[in-house]
Amino acid sequence: MAVSFASAKHPAPNALFERMAQAMERHVGKSTINGQSVYRRCLGNVNDVFRSIGGSPRYLSPTYDQARDVANALRGKANRTDPAPRGAICLWTSGASADGHIAVADGNGNSVNNWDSGIVKRVPLAQQRSGYVGWVSPQLLGSGISNGTNNANPDYEIGAGVDEKVYPLPKPQRRQPDSGLAMPFLGSGNLSLLNADLTASVAQLIDSVRLDASTESVAQLTLVSHDPDLALSKSKLADIGATVKWQFGGLTSLWDISTVDVEAAESLVTIAARSMLAKRLRRRVKVRSARKVTPSEWVKRVVEGAGGNAVVQKSSQRGEIAQGDGVTEWDMITSLADDLGWSWVEYGGVVLFGSRHWAWSGGPKRPLWMVTWGDSPRTDALDINVSQTSDDPDNVAVGSVVLPWNRGMMLQPWDCLEVSGLGRWDGVYLVESVTATTDGISAVEVQVAMPQAPAPDRGTKSTSSATRNDSPPTRDKTTVKYAKWFARQEMAKDRYGWGSDDQWAALEQLWTRESGWNYQAENPSSGAYGIPQSLPGSKMAAAGKDWRTNPETQIRWGLDYIKARYGGPKRAWAHFQQKNWY
Repeated sequence: MAVSFASAKHPAPNALFERMAQAMERHVGKSTINGQSVYRRCLGNVNDVFRSIGGSPRYLSPTYDQARDVANALRGKANRTDPAPRGAICLWTSGASADGHIAVADGNGNSVNNWDSGIVKRVPLAQQRSGYVGWVSPQLLGSGISNGTNNANPDYEIGAGVDEKVYPLPKPQRRQPDSGLAMPFLGSGNLSLLNADLTASVAQLIDSVRLDASTESVAQLTLVSHDPDLALSKSKLADIGATVKWQFGGLTSLWDISTVDVEAAESLVTIAARSMLAKRLRRRVKVRSARKVTPSEWVKRVVEGAGGNAVVQKSSQRGEIAQGDGVTEWDMITSLADDLGWSWVEYGGVVLFGSRHWAWSGGPKRPLWMVTWGDSPRTDALDINVSQTSDDPDNVAVGSVVLPWNRGMMLQPWDCLEVSGLGRWDGVYLVESVTATTDGISAVEVQVAMPQAPAPDRGTKSTSSATRNDSPPTRDKTTVKYAKWFARQEMAKDRYGWGSDDQWAALEQLWTRESGWNYQAENPSSGAYGIPQSLPGSKMAAAGKDWRTNPETQIRWGLDYIKARYGGPKRAWAHFQQKNWY
């Protein structure tokens, strides 16, 4: 079928896009499509238009009653490049109503459908930013159609063949200097308090927000404000236990304000918020046991009971699982993962539970992103480092990838990157941590690994409970014995989530090589100091003014450093073995 491409500022990339745009534009100014009113029927309108060009819609009732359901289903594939090309399917999780919205881009900065109206009309996309997820190819709406004739527009290469799990990363947005927008890159400004107002004057005080999300660790948002009047610390945003709702990339997530630090002399306010689901699981303590149940079934049951969703790897063996006195559901999930040699990820109200190899091989059905090292401006990384060592029993290779902000912020732990352009190191890598500031400019650093094949499924023990040795071996905090005991207790806490034996073994070897666990150890040539060998030692003042004399302060700083830079002790130890520093 020959297609005549309409003139547009942002033309259709291929014939399918153009056909979708023309079919929707035929209904502009009309109140019905196929005899049905268009009012409050945006998804039905788009499906009818999709059928008119020969497609068979995928997103139908009762599974997909609202446009919001489609936006959530496709949010991982949504492209945030502005503006959307002609014929693109634009998605919202909210907007004119809480049901979300779906429309077709006309290529001139407008969407076409029934936005808050009983007729089909054009509405500027600039007026529809609230709840906007991004745009996708019409091909993702269903089956029965193909891209058709290419319009030779290299700026919009959609997808990578028939495999819907592989798609290019979006181009980074350009930040306009001196735009005057409050929090312009906090998910298009969608940072709010649950059941309370976050005024614009308070919002504008937030200088930066940092996201830290990694395997076996509670995700955290850190809000930083230089606030001479301490107005932020007096607002409801600084209330311990307050709930923050953050919308970014189509994902709406809830975060619990866990710590607030105020440095009056520096006029600095730092607020840390952690996952609301993780908070619930950490507070749910109940003595109980379940018989003839697999670890995966148990995890799915408790996560859903706490209001979250769980995606789990199947475990073949059944047994009795007992939750002991004083043991939280969060402790149990960690303990069961350790028993199986598995891992877990919690982000955005979803828990993924299984082996790293299962995640790497696509078991949880997370996105696979294309990343190149070469000349492609669409998918190029800013930097890639890959390391291989014969002493790493868990990984074929580990590395880090630095991506432009608007690409990297689309990633979540246990997504996968398909890296090309590195020769023998090409392949699929599992994302294990994402560290980024949400300023729209800074690069995003992603820690990745290519896991070894797993050992056979060990099922579960007859009972499983997460316990800690709460009694120190000595009262003398300056001894090596006490330092090791304290480090193991500290790293198993929810702040880090490194309760497994292999994480402890890595940390013990790392700091034995660095300092022998001597809190007074000092490198005469470099000046590195203390148990973690901070360079310079004064960096540890961030954890406490007594950093010179208190092993606990040094250990806390060292664990924070390892978490931020490597995601965990095993990764730090692997780096040390390769480079002789960490």
